[in-house]
Amino acid sequence: MKLFSAATALLLLAAANVATAAVATQPSRFVIDKKVIRQLINTETNSLNQGRDIVNRLQSVLSTVNSSFQGNGVNAIRTAQEAAIRYQQQANQGMAKVIEALKAAI
Repeated sequence: MKLFSAATALLLLAAANVATAAVATQPSRFVIDKKVIRQLINTETNSLNQGRDIVNRLQSVLSTVNSSFQGNGVNAIRTAQEAAIRYQQQANQGMAKVIEALKAAI
């Protein structure tokens, strides 16, 4: 499983935005191979799909914990699980923005 931090996704998004701006302002001096961008889009899309799978699995485990267990220790597990879900959802949102920026660069 591949986890990306929101910071990594935002850095990639910023780089894609810079590349897009460079292409728009100086097309003759800065050329991005569309094939490379498509490969990046495919890679990021695969990562996003993996991230969505991770969220689904985490939510499934959380559902099992909620329905099967009681007690203080379980509350800690539940809190950690919810935090992991939020973190992965933020990473997924970042990857989706990177994908959109890459698509805009084509």
